[in-house]
Amino acid sequence: MSAASDYPEIVPKSASEAKGIDFCGTKHSCYIIRSDVGVYMRCEDIHAGKDIKIHRLSEACRWGDHYLATDSYFYIIKGDEYRRVTNLSKDDDAVVYSLHCNCRGGSSYYSAFGYWYIVFANRGTYRRVSNMNKDEDAVEYKIHQAFQDGIYFWGNNNYVYCLKQAGERGVTYHRSTNMNLNKYCGDFSVHESVLKFIPGGIAHTHGKVFGYWKDVKCLQNDSDTAIEWGKPIKKTVGFDRSTMSSIEFEWSIEMGISEEVGIKAQVSELIEALCKVQYSLKERFGGKLVNTEQFEWSDTTKEDENVKLKIPPNTKLYVWQFQMGFGKKENLFSYDTAITYDIKVQLSVRHAIVPRSELLLIDFTLSEYELKNMSAASDYPEIVPKSAPEARGIDFCGTKKTFYIIRSDVGVYMSCEDIHTGKRIKIHRLSEACRWGDHYLATNSYFYIIKGDEYRRVTDLSKDDDAVVYSLHCNCRGGSGYYSAFGNWYIVFAKRGTYRRVSNMNKDEDAVEYKIHQAFQDGIYFWGTKNYVYCLEQAGKWGVTYHRSTNMNLNKDCKDFSVHESVLKFLPGGMAQTYGKVFGYWKEVKCLQNDSNTAIEWEKNIKKTVGFDRSTMSSIESEWSIETTRSEEKEITAQVSDLIKGLCKVQYGLRETFGGKMVNTEQFKWSDTTEIEETLKVKIPPNTKLYVWQFQMGFGEKNNLFSLDTAITYDETPPEKRLEYFKH
Repeated sequence: MSAASDYPEIVPKSASEAKGIDFCGTKHSCYIIRSDVGVYMRCEDIHAGKDIKIHRLSEACRWGDHYLATDSYFYIIKGDEYRRVTNLSKDDDAVVYSLHCNCRGGSSYYSAFGYWYIVFANRGTYRRVSNMNKDEDAVEYKIHQAFQDGIYFWGNNNYVYCLKQAGERGVTYHRSTNMNLNKYCGDFSVHESVLKFIPGGIAHTHGKVFGYWKDVKCLQNDSDTAIEWGKPIKKTVGFDRSTMSSIEFEWSIEMGISEEVGIKAQVSELIEALCKVQYSLKERFGGKLVNTEQFEWSDTTKEDENVKLKIPPNTKLYVWQFQMGFGKKENLFSYDTAITYDIKVQLSVRHAIVPRSELLLIDFTLSEYELKNMSAASDYPEIVPKSAPEARGIDFCGTKKTFYIIRSDVGVYMSCEDIHTGKRIKIHRLSEACRWGDHYLATNSYFYIIKGDEYRRVTDLSKDDDAVVYSLHCNCRGGSGYYSAFGNWYIVFAKRGTYRRVSNMNKDEDAVEYKIHQAFQDGIYFWGTKNYVYCLEQAGKWGVTYHRSTNMNLNKDCKDFSVHESVLKFLPGGMAQTYGKVFGYWKEVKCLQNDSNTAIEWEKNIKKTVGFDRSTMSSIESEWSIETTRSEEKEITAQVSDLIKGLCKVQYGLRETFGGKMVNTEQFKWSDTTEIEETLKVKIPPNTKLYVWQFQMGFGEKNNLFSLDTAITYDETPPEKRLEYFKH
């Protein structure tokens, strides 16, 4: 391996790639937060690598600017606020505070010795306070030279620490009882098992990322006439996890069964996620700025590729495959092959451009693999609000112990004991007679569905039992939201900033109107229970949240909560929050070039994936319990696989405001993904490039919908046929 001086850098806290990444500590544990892969590590000793455990990171706790900890709480700083929680996996007991103006703008933050410390690296000082909200007992000190090159800072009851870049002893951290005087100091190496989890650390433990075209076949025609050649070529494709297998034994994954599939927390998924990040980092951090979604990440398999070509006289033909890995060990093998008729030349790793040929060139460059950065949390799309036409038949309502979310568009509704913790989630069939209501309300005995100027009372939304229809009193009509709470009915008139309380919506009895408190004015859905009124709010610093109070006029006994990821997926637009925005594009799957002055014929079997990859949404299968009878399972989108398909279709069809792409999903084949071969036989004109394209879609950075269509163009412009997939 390279000498220590040649080691790449660890991604420092100051780098843009370190968004949502930080260290913090308590009396007995050190924590490393990795928002980019949705987990955090807890370790008793990062020098000895003792008692390492990996935990899921709650969506509301991801993407913090800084993380701090005490023995009782965790603190997440975002902008000018900080959030206090008791558990990073569940976002429990969350309270949000404002940072005092003197405590803002720090390059790092940590807690130690019962105080809070704000590091201002640019001016070489740090500030100690007893309260970040009030800036109490504030004192500023100079940073000792031993801490000035720290890239992460954290503390506990006894010490303050800083991580440093690799030196002669590798990656180390410095420890002291005082960052100003550097008392009782010491330096320690970071254990290899911990180093792998730090951003850029895999390049230290396994080596820098490399990528190159490997010569997998060489054929030679020594005759004076052209010859036809056709033969299957064996090649390895996919991701070889065995090269990272040590992680499986070094880390303990602490996840609930319902969460194991839902987050990158199973060992194999976590290995893949960490490798993807490492591949996509800059070269200074040991990466290669690679867009890893262009690769197949399933376990490695041996595959045959049928190649049929004409080899010109006295010419060598080379078949190449793009491969990547760490250090000197390949572990990622692309499906792509390239063919040249040139003399054998080692390809440039940086550009990976196949040498130009005299007759035929498959032009495949690393530009396809350039990094495609993930949207920041601030770029998250909106949840579809109640006021939008896309929200027809969608609403919230609640009883004493249960919350309900109605989704008429997919024919089901969710019951949940706690939207914040995602407790006891069940999916039920929605009776046809109960679908497409304008508003939904509930009490402990009945459900109420408002349509126009009438409302329908039923005992069960799945069966439409004991249905009775009433007329809405004229004063109770035209509300933008309706809910039941405290034994009364409430009609929200958002445009005029008031709400109406009545004891009977049919007779408008005991009617009183109140102003809506400012805390509820941004609500996009309203619902109530016996004790509280709630409103859902759009995503902010802390993700999608809801507000709770005992009074919508005075906002008494109020509190804000994050929406659990398992519930968020069920909200209209929620999949774009949990998985990423919808994308759709024509992907170039092959490029052929004829550099000669005569037309050539080319025939080859092209392998492609078609259908819908449900595995990308597999967490839903373990997080939700589907409550239907056998006779109903095939009739409604209530089986897990059909429900996933239904929700994805809706998300694809939404406007970009809500993270969709306005896609006409009926143009696609929605059966499970399969590999098919398509035989292409084309004539390539002289001095011409030919491009073969397939339309693909997905969420965030993950493709999961692959069309049957293949299109051919003679320039780099995607086919105009693309427009047929989108609604007008």
